[in-house]
Amino acid sequence: MYGTINCDGEQWGECDGQVPQAEMCDDMDNNCNGQIDEGWQLGEPCGSGECAGGVIVCSPDAITTVCSTDGNGSQEICGDNIDNDCDGTVDEGCAVDADGDGYPSDIDCDDTDAILNLDDVDMDGYSTCDGDCDDFDPVLNPGDYDGDGVTSCGGDCDDTDGSKYPGKLWYPDCDGDGAGSGLAIAACDPSSYFCANGAGPDGGWSEVAGTDCDDENPLRFPGNPELCDGRDNDCDGVIPASEIDADGDGFAACSGDCDDANPTVRPGADEICGDGIDNDCDLIVDEDCYEPMCGDGAIDPGEECDDGNTISGDGCSAECRMEDADGDGWSVAEGDCDDSEASVHPGAPEICNDGFNNNCDGYPDEVCPEEPESERE
Repeated sequence: MYGTINCDGEQWGECDGQVPQAEMCDDMDNNCNGQIDEGWQLGEPCGSGECAGGVIVCSPDAITTVCSTDGNGSQEICGDNIDNDCDGTVDEGCAVDADGDGYPSDIDCDDTDAILNLDDVDMDGYSTCDGDCDDFDPVLNPGDYDGDGVTSCGGDCDDTDGSKYPGKLWYPDCDGDGAGSGLAIAACDPSSYFCANGAGPDGGWSEVAGTDCDDENPLRFPGNPELCDGRDNDCDGVIPASEIDADGDGFAACSGDCDDANPTVRPGADEICGDGIDNDCDLIVDEDCYEPMCGDGAIDPGEECDDGNTISGDGCSAECRMEDADGDGWSVAEGDCDDSEASVHPGAPEICNDGFNNNCDGYPDEVCPEEPESERE
């Protein structure tokens, strides 16, 4: 708005025009730009519910705006789906049962889902609003009765036993030697698990990891004395050298092999004569070994006789062969049944009444006629 400057005596006075300032909502051009109340969106539609149909106007304080229909509202009427008090919200403060589960929204934990409500059908003390995963089964609920941190709704297999819960580690003692395995199974209840033999562990289950190096062999566990079986019985990670069959003959030093670098040496092996080795590990070298010797009085293999000397002419030659002592062409070895009588040998004619079995057939005088009785006297 334009002003004027008046002369005051000998000098000009001040301008009496309006000084520009921030535009206010007061039906005036406060910033002197030729527009009134610009920027306040006056006349724009406003209002909702019973206050619908208004326009934006300046408020009495000149620094805000209001809807021209403000004040037309009334108290909210529940259930009419109208914004009675013109605050932009329908039926606020009214309790409704949107999901039809019998519980209004002011107390229902989820009024859009009828399954979630305050009923405790199975009487276990928990409703679906409390987190009951099955309100028809009193065993299943969000309570942790055994204090193991897992509820029956969370998968606890026995909510009355704090030692049983999902993911619990169990260590078997399959061979029953008292030293459990270090390998565990994670299970609520291990009773349905079996060892490699298809049966439950002989030594049961433990909650503490074991140190058994072979839980399928009761002769192998920490502290067990070493046995002569080629295994690490005491679980120290070492098989004693005395249990190893180095030469592959079926015997180790601990089982009696007196030279485990020689496969011909072991308990029960045949003695090899002349090798100077105790092949059968009986602490005797080459026992029962001897060279046949004629003249030692013992008939060895290959000898026909052995009269204790090596002199020929006595019926057994110096080479231990039978001699023809009576010169009839037959030796004892050849069937002469009396090598001191030349008339006695196989095939000789029977001489009657000479007292010899001349033909060596075992029947003396078998071809001789019987003597008359008178001659016998």
